[in-house]
Amino acid sequence: MEDSFFRFPSSLAPLFSSRNANAKETYGLLEHLRGTWIGDKGWNMMCVPIPGTSVKDLAFKVLLRPYLETMTFSLAGLAPNRGSDAVQDNYAIKYDLDVVDLLTKEGMHTENGLFLNQTNETSKNQKVVRQAAIPHGNSVLAIGNVWKDEGIPFIEEANIEALNKLFTGEPDFIKGDPRIGYDEEFRLKAQTEIENLGPGFQDFHPKYPLNALVDTIRKQEKLGYKVLNTITIDVDTKTEGGGIINTPFIKRNADAPNFRSIFWIEEIQVPTGEVFMQLQYAQVTEIIFPVDGEEVVNWPHININTLVKIKD
Repeated sequence: MEDSFFRFPSSLAPLFSSRNANAKETYGLLEHLRGTWIGDKGWNMMCVPIPGTSVKDLAFKVLLRPYLETMTFSLAGLAPNRGSDAVQDNYAIKYDLDVVDLLTKEGMHTENGLFLNQTNETSKNQKVVRQAAIPHGNSVLAIGNVWKDEGIPFIEEANIEALNKLFTGEPDFIKGDPRIGYDEEFRLKAQTEIENLGPGFQDFHPKYPLNALVDTIRKQEKLGYKVLNTITIDVDTKTEGGGIINTPFIKRNADAPNFRSIFWIEEIQVPTGEVFMQLQYAQVTEIIFPVDGEEVVNWPHININTLVKIKD
């Protein structure tokens, strides 16, 4: 792998392995999360109110920053749920993540939580659970599924078009007319943020942020890399039983009612035949800005990144 492809030190090289081990039965495909991952292609994009002003007057800021992220996953064991007529087996994977601004090196985010593989007593669309503790005063419970494909289907044109609609950075209007100026103001402020970052960061598109993930794959393909298979982990708080609990301050000022996360764990072969693991993800958190006490504008908080496994 060329050292210039990633911005972090070459000493933190991807973990190469010729093995293609089967996932453990207890953790299923989630077992492939295990290990330490690092990635410097992250983007954080969100809009926030300006204190003392009104969003109605287009008084908001666009926060758009590139970031470096470290994720660590470890197998935590069996956590059975004992019911009156059955026992559900949950196999838990603990995770911790830390995010720092790629340019200023200041801390941006920290988070810990669990992924659960529910092996029985559940529907096919509720196999996986993600629990997350967010230091803004949010607790997340997102439920979904996991599956494996050959190659990397999500970057196919029809799929990425649908995903870009899901993970767009543009606002959604609960009430009101977009022509009042929110959408155009967002584009102008987002473009200004990108220009202020300087050379090397101009390829990010606020409306279509997932294109950055596709661009990474395309650049790797030009180097002769090949994605052998992809494990997709898709969880959503809108799934039955899911949700987010927010503090009273959050609910009053910038309520976060829903969260969607998709992980793509990719097994990639380089021209020499060696294999490494790569993790790409996209996440969107809905943030509702109130205007005159009414829920009006839903601003998506977008996070994307590409990481490589450096340690089992």
